[in-house]
Amino acid sequence: MFYVDLYSLLKEEVEYFFRHLYTAPRLLEPREIELIQKIRSTFEYTYETSFLPPASFKAIEKADRQFREEFGVPIPEFYKKFLAFSNGFRSDLYTFFHIPDEDSPVEWLKSEEHDEELYFINEDFLIPHNRYYRVLKWDDEEAKEMFFNPNYFIFGQHRNFLEITCAYDMSTHCFFTLHHYFHDLKEEYPDLCSFLKEIFYMNKDPSATAP
Repeated sequence: MFYVDLYSLLKEEVEYFFRHLYTAPRLLEPREIELIQKIRSTFEYTYETSFLPPASFKAIEKADRQFREEFGVPIPEFYKKFLAFSNGFRSDLYTFFHIPDEDSPVEWLKSEEHDEELYFINEDFLIPHNRYYRVLKWDDEEAKEMFFNPNYFIFGQHRNFLEITCAYDMSTHCFFTLHHYFHDLKEEYPDLCSFLKEIFYMNKDPSATAP
């Protein structure tokens, strides 16, 4: 989004802060919030609606309960904290998945199912993507036995290369991008900040662009 003057830009930033971020629980680490805010302000990657209103605790608890019932594991704590800050993330590079929240002020976040006009939104929710990885993705049992890892939590996807997803290993607590066709080609990162810096600043000098 472009602004006609400095006042318009500052007005939008202040309004966004008090509309969404001021009321968001500060469950993320300060350095994570700082990096996320820096990414949001980078117009090369993001746009006005990149970050969304926080998911309610009720919605997070409901999604976590459904995740446990369907997959036998909870949603990792790091992502529950992220959802409490912003219910997903949308940019020109990556999407981090949403959860349905019937109390959300954003209409299309209230449900996983949308009509034909917003059908593309249906693909950006958390549980359907993990269901696909755990159940629907595998053409045969041999491939599943070779490559499927029940400890992988899928929380995002590349916007242009849909076969590349953002993953978290619940056994090693590492972050990485998982390629649909090349399962062994992955570089692990020990925390969310390191992973975010990699996927958003991998072609830049990190010291110059990332905190």
